[in-house]
Amino acid sequence: MQRRAFEVSPRANVSRLLSELQVEIGGRLTRLNLPSIDGLTYQLVTKVDAPVTLAGQDFSIKPCGFLRGLLMRARARWLVKPKDRLVLDQMVIFARGPRGKRREFRKALQSFRNGGLALDRPELSQFPELLAGWADRPAAPSEASPHPRRPSPPRFAIVAHVYYPEVWPEFSTILHTVTEPFDLIITTVPDREALSARIVQDFPDADIRVFENRGRDVRPFLCLLEEGRLDRYAYVCKIHGKKSVDGGRVALLGNIWRNRLLFDLLAAPGVIDRILGIFDAFPRAGMVGSQSYRYPSDHFDLKASWGKNRETVLAIASRMGIPPELFKLDFFGGTMFWARPEALSPLRELRLSAAFAEEQGKLDGALEHAVERLFSTAAEAAGYRLASVDGLETATQSSLAPAPAEPIIRLV
Repeated sequence: MQRRAFEVSPRANVSRLLSELQVEIGGRLTRLNLPSIDGLTYQLVTKVDAPVTLAGQDFSIKPCGFLRGLLMRARARWLVKPKDRLVLDQMVIFARGPRGKRREFRKALQSFRNGGLALDRPELSQFPELLAGWADRPAAPSEASPHPRRPSPPRFAIVAHVYYPEVWPEFSTILHTVTEPFDLIITTVPDREALSARIVQDFPDADIRVFENRGRDVRPFLCLLEEGRLDRYAYVCKIHGKKSVDGGRVALLGNIWRNRLLFDLLAAPGVIDRILGIFDAFPRAGMVGSQSYRYPSDHFDLKASWGKNRETVLAIASRMGIPPELFKLDFFGGTMFWARPEALSPLRELRLSAAFAEEQGKLDGALEHAVERLFSTAAEAAGYRLASVDGLETATQSSLAPAPAEPIIRLV
């Protein structure tokens, strides 16, 4: 038996943050996305005895002999920490090179894991939009009209805050795949006339609301909640065009947050049916969000989950009837989720929409960051509970089961 080993080096001056490496083992193709870091060498060892082919235009690829492969295999098993390697069912990959380059690799791996898209998740090959998004994909064809006659009102509304016009094509593509009747409510800021015209072209029945640029996506949603605009629906899905490019962040990482959240809440095959099934099966489920962004978590500890918001969060939670000694931080990061409007009534009654300051570009510590952590608290104060979904898990189950499966959730 001879298992194979390879050294794979990113070519110099590759501008992409990630580059694709195609690995075919025994006729099974896996498309890996590896950080393009100059001066780094990836060592890849297979775990099965089968023919191996590697290809990738951004990489130089060198097969290794038996002794070097044996050394690489020993290093992967005993010397490389689990968090510093990519482990798939047929191979293990880790980085070698200068300490600073290896630190850059570890940081990239952790960033993607924090974003719910670990680079060794094999589903990334099946759902490339998790990394690339939906903007360049045409809307999926449907036998039904894209704007069928809807019940008045439908069971749920989708509330989308669109600050960046360039994210609308992605939203439009996803929304056109939703087969359940829904109302679309768009919130945006002044001077977005061209965006509004495009939205109406794509969704003539959309309700477009313009708010001053305060509180980002949070304040507009609170305004709708406080004025009773959402009361007519059994459920509401809140999304927004998150980019997270402020403060020098890498744009792709912000896009990954948006892609994974949109996938888990709307775009994954079967996920809307799964979420509606959760609400129907569990009357006390007040909010459903992405399992990957439910914090604190294994990848996002309590300190990171609090950020600079502890004092403000505890003060507002007390106003909702939850004193600091009983408060438990448990929320969906990114302020995207599904909820029953009545589950948010404790937050609605505080009338916080008037308290938001002018936009100052803060990455943390503003009122919108505190309220992000309090939507779930409102549900708890109203007597409801939270449920989590994983779009990749749901998509896998949907492809395997011809009939709807029982909701598999984390309801705590």
